[in-house]
Amino acid sequence: VASMFPFGISMMWWSTFLGSFFYGIFGRMQYNTNATQEVCAILYGAMAGKAAKSLADRPEQIPPTVVALIVVGTVVTGIGSMVFGKLGVGKLMLSFPTPVTNGFLGTIGFFLVKQALQITTGVPFRYFYPVSLSQTLAPRSLCPTICLFAMVMFMRRGPSLLGRLFPKSKSVKKLGGLICQLLPLFVFFLIVAVVGVDLDRVSDLGWTYPAQKPELFTSLWTKYPLRDADWWVVLESLPDMCSLVLMSILCTMTGVLGITGKFPGGPDGDPAPDDMVDFDGELATVGAGAILTGLTNGVVTFHRLGSSVQLRMDGGTHRIAVMSSSLFVGIFFFSSLPLGHYIPKFFLGGLFCGSGISFLEGVFF
Repeated sequence: VASMFPFGISMMWWSTFLGSFFYGIFGRMQYNTNATQEVCAILYGAMAGKAAKSLADRPEQIPPTVVALIVVGTVVTGIGSMVFGKLGVGKLMLSFPTPVTNGFLGTIGFFLVKQALQITTGVPFRYFYPVSLSQTLAPRSLCPTICLFAMVMFMRRGPSLLGRLFPKSKSVKKLGGLICQLLPLFVFFLIVAVVGVDLDRVSDLGWTYPAQKPELFTSLWTKYPLRDADWWVVLESLPDMCSLVLMSILCTMTGVLGITGKFPGGPDGDPAPDDMVDFDGELATVGAGAILTGLTNGVVTFHRLGSSVQLRMDGGTHRIAVMSSSLFVGIFFFSSLPLGHYIPKFFLGGLFCGSGISFLEGVFF
């Protein structure tokens, strides 16, 4: 499964490109960006791990079976979202008891943090502890882990610090979070350049993933044919997809709530700026988009709260802005840039860990 990382990156770019483009055409909120989410990535990963164990004696079938699981899971999620939306029961998701919702989100946060540590250290975890403490404390794993925690701390405390240093700067207010998120990546490359270490050596030391041979974007549809998948394993995993469906619906609803809570009215140019957003309509639209991305080897996408709010704050209030955002992501997909070799593991882990801590914080505080 680990060897599929470049393929997964390509799948993520395609899904975000297609999901945002689809919503830009058919969605109600003309400044919303649809994108993949870390939460669903964890659920996909759990199904993939289970499939890999079932196919341990037939490793050549693991990649196509994982792709089949993702395709079927995405399509099932899309159908579920559309059914909930068309039946007008999407809003009932918002009536779930708080302990139930918090328990669900807290579990996701727990697994996000665990996944962050596993990615950064390169050591497999059992429950919430590494299978080998000696490997975890070795310099090869310990140094990236220190960088991971430093990055998370900077991401969480940096924006407020910048706000105090530049209280009158509108740019800092808008871009402070993004700056603090990307600065650790800049510092990493700066240190690599100053020390004079080539990226292959950095990869050998465990800081990044090994270089992969560049592949055309068409490999998303040709590399792992679905006919080679073990469909019995896929069928056995159908009950596990219920969590993916419920999580996607819940994230869609909370995303819409968060965006409309920040901006109660529509932007300039909205044909009906004071109309209430139809939650069930949004759910049906996201469901239709999920079916499309699933049938084209993509994953679930839905309302991305942070980027949508940022887009409107930056003045992107027309569908053209959403289309532009989608096309920008499309550049990475169609160019097939091997980003895995250039992005440090602690940076990826930091993004997962930051999201996980936010989930746990919302549950316990």
